[in-house]
Amino acid sequence: MKTSSVILPFSIWINRIRAVFGQAEAQSLLGEAYEFGEGVKLDYRKALFWYKKSADQGHDRAQANIGAMYQRGDGVEADLDVARQWSELAATQGNLTAVQNLGIAYLLG
Repeated sequence: MKTSSVILPFSIWINRIRAVFGQAEAQSLLGEAYEFGEGVKLDYRKALFWYKKSADQGHDRAQANIGAMYQRGDGVEADLDVARQWSELAATQGNLTAVQNLGIAYLLG
């Protein structure tokens, strides 16, 4: 039997369980862990997967983070129209990061 040489930090392990059970905040936090490689191997595909699960439940930070990923082209082809759509969803809920990202998107075209 092969065991993994990577032991996940406790908070990642707990958030993964909560995320699987559909908790939007945990899904967003797990997305952030994968996007920045905090406690797990950096993986933009997994980050986007968990962000979208959370964003589909209306989680504004996940929506803003998806917008930022599309704005920067992190793990996806940069697409300012898609970035703007996600950022607008988050901004309408008062997410200040999304408002800032929208300003940048409008400046860039």
